[in-house]
Amino acid sequence: DKTHLAHIGMTVGGIGAGTMYLTGDGRLAVWDIFNHHHEGVVPNRAEIPDGMENLGRAGPVVRERDGANYVSPPTLESHPLPFRKGFAIETGGDTRALDASGFESVAFRGDWPVGRVEYADPACSLRVRLAAWSPFIPLDVENSTRPVTVMEYEVENTGPAATRAVLTGTLENPVLHRTAREHQVPPRDTTVIRDATAVMLAHGPGAPRSTDAQDARPDLVFEDFERDTHAPWVAEGTAFGEGPVAANAVPAHQGDLGIQGTRALNSHASAPGASVNEKDAATGTLTSPEFTIDRHFIRMLIGGGNHPGQTGVELLIDGEVVASVTGRNENRMRPAFIDARPHSGKTARLRIIDRATGGWGNVGVDHIVFSDLAPAMDSLEEQGDFGTIVLAALDPQATEDEQTETLRVAISLAPGEKRTVSFVIAWHFPNLAPLSGIGRRRPHYATRFEDATAVARDTIFHIDTLRGRTFAWVDTWYDSTLPRWLMDRAVLTANTLQTSNCFLLDDGRFWAWEGVGCCPGTCNHVWHYAQSIARLFPPFERSLREMVDYDVALNPDGGVRFRGEAGGTIAVDGQAAVVLRTWREHLCSKDEAFLKRVWPGAKRALEWLIRFDENDPDGADGLLHGRQHNTLDADWYGKVHCLNSLYLAALRAGEAMAAEMGDDTFAARCRALLELGSKNIEALFNGEYYIQIEDPAHQDAIGVGPGCYIDQVIGQWWATQTGLGRLYHAEHIRSALNALWKYNFVPQVDTFRQTFKRGRFYALHDEAGLIMCTWPMGGLREDFMNHWQYGYFNECMTGFEYQAAAHMVQEGAPIEENPASLEEVIEDASDPRALTLRGLAITRAIHDRYAPSRRNPYNEIECSDHYARAAAGYSVFLAACGFHHHGPKGELGFAPKIGAANFKAPFTTTEAWGSYQQSRQDGAVKCRIHVRHGKLRLNTLRLETTADSATASIGGNAVTARVTTDGNTATIVFATTITLASGDILELTMA
Repeated sequence: DKTHLAHIGMTVGGIGAGTMYLTGDGRLAVWDIFNHHHEGVVPNRAEIPDGMENLGRAGPVVRERDGANYVSPPTLESHPLPFRKGFAIETGGDTRALDASGFESVAFRGDWPVGRVEYADPACSLRVRLAAWSPFIPLDVENSTRPVTVMEYEVENTGPAATRAVLTGTLENPVLHRTAREHQVPPRDTTVIRDATAVMLAHGPGAPRSTDAQDARPDLVFEDFERDTHAPWVAEGTAFGEGPVAANAVPAHQGDLGIQGTRALNSHASAPGASVNEKDAATGTLTSPEFTIDRHFIRMLIGGGNHPGQTGVELLIDGEVVASVTGRNENRMRPAFIDARPHSGKTARLRIIDRATGGWGNVGVDHIVFSDLAPAMDSLEEQGDFGTIVLAALDPQATEDEQTETLRVAISLAPGEKRTVSFVIAWHFPNLAPLSGIGRRRPHYATRFEDATAVARDTIFHIDTLRGRTFAWVDTWYDSTLPRWLMDRAVLTANTLQTSNCFLLDDGRFWAWEGVGCCPGTCNHVWHYAQSIARLFPPFERSLREMVDYDVALNPDGGVRFRGEAGGTIAVDGQAAVVLRTWREHLCSKDEAFLKRVWPGAKRALEWLIRFDENDPDGADGLLHGRQHNTLDADWYGKVHCLNSLYLAALRAGEAMAAEMGDDTFAARCRALLELGSKNIEALFNGEYYIQIEDPAHQDAIGVGPGCYIDQVIGQWWATQTGLGRLYHAEHIRSALNALWKYNFVPQVDTFRQTFKRGRFYALHDEAGLIMCTWPMGGLREDFMNHWQYGYFNECMTGFEYQAAAHMVQEGAPIEENPASLEEVIEDASDPRALTLRGLAITRAIHDRYAPSRRNPYNEIECSDHYARAAAGYSVFLAACGFHHHGPKGELGFAPKIGAANFKAPFTTTEAWGSYQQSRQDGAVKCRIHVRHGKLRLNTLRLETTADSATASIGGNAVTARVTTDGNTATIVFATTITLASGDILELTMA
């Protein structure tokens, strides 16, 4: 259905290289590769849904961070780009665009990171199949961070006669398009380069144009706003207040506006209202007296919203707008200009406008000057969109049309013949916009490649290897007996790596927002939910531990600031998770070198938490107390179930790391506190689920109190997936998870919101989801509504949902085959399989919410797009596999929860990835480990079986192993370490 294609936007660019989308009909869209921070992958505003009331922070208009792109999913048409680009095919005098407009039938298949589109039409004898991709090879950071997109078109002649066709690729030079609004941009260069295997159109900025100042007339200052009234300008509306705002009266949250002098115009600072939303909602205009245009340029400082036609400065002639300029969604004013040369000698006015009512609904202006000189060009090479970009056709016989910036590849096809034509788009924009707290940096790819031509050449030279390994990963990932929808939800959220949410910096450091352009600093209380990144690309997470958590974010007392240099206090959940992530990164390392380097920092971080416990006025009890900041952006007090669950998991991780580091004293200290805590946390169990016992000394603080909260036993989720074992009461934990299903899972969120309306919209109307918190036993305090964070409790946020779902699968019993009645099993809490099915049902509900008929399946949203927490989906996959890996010890294990009698799934380790397969027949278990990439070092294999003997071989050569059993778990210990290289297969039979 073509209507279902409109929302699809699959990432097809390199990791840390910006955002490039493949649309459902095969176009390239978004092109957010020019280093311009903005909130949301496509800036959007949406009215709240019909019949629903939003009492949260968003107000009547939903912003990106409040789910605008969920409520009103953007399409390609909602984000037009100011340069020509696209692909087409010509045959028989007919030119067809390779998109939905060119063919009657268009079908999309997403095998991320490969997007496939097929084009067919009864009136055309050609069938075209597109495979779009960027190198994505787990564990291979260098090749997966190339700023490049490959478009492979396979053309098949389905007609009875030979035919000739021409494939064309067009890319108008986009370099400095954005900067053109602020500078007199020099001519941009396009160079044709012919290599032995390709023809390239290389686009660049050209040489800077020097402005001849010799004949320039003196500048005229038209307006400096150095007075307390607007006169002689005429104001309408309320946005601009009574006059220009004094620098010392600017609200602190706006920061430094860059005012020249003592005053400036600013429709936020001067607008009525006490809150940000109220001020941004004010509108108005300010119109200047008439003047005659007798200079080439109108220069100014401008800030505020980037909303053309709604915020900015307009040049009016005879009352008509002939030119305009806007801000850049930042408060600080920057130099900008209007080119007035086409209107020389005419009478004109300037009109400053603020018609926008949502986020960035304001404008700031200062120091308007009439000048013959455009703004200085000396900063051109520092602009984010300064760089180079290449369109290459991988055919030495390709021809170019420089005038239309098009490459053409001619092919001839006999009946039934197929031929593939490939295009490569490579880019190189080395100036990242300043990142909060660390300033301006360069992307990692800029340290490896001189320009886009170098990227293209190197990619083309290695394309067979890059394609082979990328497609091998796709084949490995989707060649599984697990449901296709589960495999999608598990891995697709890792695509945040291929968006402008994530950066790999020049020194190898990983840095990210929470969601695109929203909330900086690789926030540790959000990112700890994400599990796929650590498993697919371990160096990224190791860099966060070494370069951030135990370096720039580490306070002298051991506290780890949750936003690094971007600020933030100490979040208790993030603090505990730093310790847990350190243990995980050790498991995902090949030896003990990483843990040895970070152990001092990890120990200090855990000691910071232990002091919370030991300084309790009632004495150490293995539980935290006092002020506990957490991921719901508030300080909770008392004994908090979820935070103490994480603390207990951190103690277990600390004990494990201390033991491996030979620090027996600290290991014993952690173990003793864990024993206390695992006993005392049961005071928070109400007979059905765990609750928060609030601190009566902090009655004004928000929390969940006796509510049934989604993260109440999160520490056990962490412990199970990292091999740390049981933390506390197993049956109580399972009861708590069953309570989440009973009270928090809503088949239609609309029915829930009718009585509890506050919060953001990440599930609508008939959609199902797991609500963050409910109060089935009563106890919801009315004064919670004094806190804006109260709205969180009513939301469906996929990262939290995945965590609970994965934990249910971890705790549930295996499902050997489809039960006779799924409905009966899933509703029977006494059936141990119910939890497994409930976890899968929650995951499926998320999958259905992101069906392409509704919105983009490749963009899970929470506080902006491609939200990091959503990468918790990978933990559902880990749980379904019962996966275990300890890299330094050479341990690997599987305990499938779905179809164990005939099971196949991919796996990744610290140095390898491949496929695991097992079958059961007549009491025997046959296993097969096929390494597809890298090398796998194995000492021990752990499987769920009661068999107690094993025979093993690699390539027909016997391998000696002995078996020990413990209940349903068999541990196979190899006589000597075995190493499987790419292509090797270990076969094992147990009886």
